[in-house]
Amino acid sequence: MERAYHHISLPEDDSIRVLELQPGEQADDLHVNLHVITLSSRTPYIAISYVWGAPDDRTTIHCHGKAMRIPQNLTDVLKVLRDTRSPRLLWADSICIDQENNNREKTRQVALMGKIYEQASEVRVWLGSDPDGTAASAFSLVRQIARHEHPLLPRKHTDLQLLQEDEPISDLVHMMDQANLRDFENFEDHEAERWRHLAELYRRSWFTRLWVIQEVGLASQAWVMFGSEIIAWREISDTATCIAIKARAIADHLRMESGVWDCNTLTQIFSTKRRRLNILEVLLLSEGFDASEPRDKVYAVLSHPSAMMSDGQLILQPDYECSMAQLNTTIALQFLKWQGSLYLLSAVHHMQSEDLENSERVSWIPCWEKDTQYMPFWLDDRRSIHWAASDTPACFRLSSDERKLTVTGICFDQVHDYGSVVIGKFTNQWKADIHVDGNKRSLGHLRELSSLIYNHPQSRSSIYATNKEVWVAACRTLTGGAPTVNLTDFMAFLSKYPEPCALFEEYAHGGVGEWFVHVATTKTANRRTFITRKGYVGLGSRPMQKDGIVCVLFGCPVPFLLRKSEHGYRLVGECYVHGIMHGQVIRAWRRNEFTEQEFELH
Repeated sequence: MERAYHHISLPEDDSIRVLELQPGEQADDLHVNLHVITLSSRTPYIAISYVWGAPDDRTTIHCHGKAMRIPQNLTDVLKVLRDTRSPRLLWADSICIDQENNNREKTRQVALMGKIYEQASEVRVWLGSDPDGTAASAFSLVRQIARHEHPLLPRKHTDLQLLQEDEPISDLVHMMDQANLRDFENFEDHEAERWRHLAELYRRSWFTRLWVIQEVGLASQAWVMFGSEIIAWREISDTATCIAIKARAIADHLRMESGVWDCNTLTQIFSTKRRRLNILEVLLLSEGFDASEPRDKVYAVLSHPSAMMSDGQLILQPDYECSMAQLNTTIALQFLKWQGSLYLLSAVHHMQSEDLENSERVSWIPCWEKDTQYMPFWLDDRRSIHWAASDTPACFRLSSDERKLTVTGICFDQVHDYGSVVIGKFTNQWKADIHVDGNKRSLGHLRELSSLIYNHPQSRSSIYATNKEVWVAACRTLTGGAPTVNLTDFMAFLSKYPEPCALFEEYAHGGVGEWFVHVATTKTANRRTFITRKGYVGLGSRPMQKDGIVCVLFGCPVPFLLRKSEHGYRLVGECYVHGIMHGQVIRAWRRNEFTEQEFELH
């Protein structure tokens, strides 16, 4: 089938194609013409944000009179946007970018994608058709919640004012009156139906797609279309925030939790009301979103301001000719040289020992094409909460071939024993697809950690000497030291079990057991609990081994596990070790209790 691009080439500047959607009636075929404009001309157009769908789910439209195959989802939204009398100027990637084996053009256009959405007169988000007529009901509930008019979720404690400052959402959990399942079960049938329709809205696949982050994040104004209904994006976003804070139990029950968390994450990445993220944080927070092209895991976030270096150049240019391995190496080297920071090491996600045994793979370079397995311990609601290396500056150097990274730090301890892996697919910093709600599985994991502490004489005799210290260690370890979880939350969780001890009852008052569950589920997914030779307990990467090295690297907020090899060291991954997360090792080093050394990572 002949494409329409051969006679509408793009000069190598800020030129883009826009489509002119011809007027027509609902039953008419779709006809479009393509025009070339420059972004600097400020020509008004509407940019469309949508999901392509399955590769074989295509329909035919007419472009300059020639047949063109486009995603069915795009056909649907074009029919809704088409005017009966006047043409409309639009931008949609599957039409306006040559998708047929033209990587050179795709590379140039992807580099402009942020500006395309930023300079659009408006962005229209298309959630899909509405054959069951649920959109009107869902949008009515969205408006009610977003405007704080719903009796179950009223405005309280100036929560919106807090969200506009540099405050993590989870800090509000102990301040809010939580809506629970009992509230939902007491709804009238009509109201329960509205909530089910809202759940269908947040389960739409659009919320899971990686590219949508910049498409709404950069928009001057964005509108969400669901069938024939339309609503402001801000109301969709505000509703998700409100549910995340006040109605997590209902969201989980109705299976819209993932969409709500994704909506919150994509909103916060481009938020101007909170601390601006750096490029590493953006990459980490966006990892849980889906992209059919692995390289887009990096390219889709290059429109974020943090990807721009001080000289006005992007940290890297999109290149669809390079391999994923080359891209991973390039972004790692650029980050090291540009930021002068070792925080990048926390993004390494080794899932199997085979990953470390493969000598061709550089152990300290993150692989961004992989599904997210966990969020780094130091990144908790967009702020660093640990400082294991205190105020020491990062100290590292690269080998001439840039495959070996020599870092300076302190060998603190070794792994004595470890527990089983908590299996779960982590999707973002808010949730993991495993559930810990008082069942045998969660109790077994808790007992496993507790037995590691109690059965190690060193930890019982000197490090965590009292019962309370043991439970504090368990609570902090299972939650990665998250400051938003209190011991009372942990005890409230434990108090649900048979045979609760007096300690549980004494410290459980005012605690929110469900909140402990929420955070612990996220932090422990795909990690192991372990205990060191000195008796410290920790949580770390699953490929750990006995006698693995626990070290504090200068300039790093968290400790790391290393594995000694024939040619140096392999980076196993970051870890949480209760008792050394706040500069204790560095203070001991300054008292000459430890000696620094170099570790050559390869």
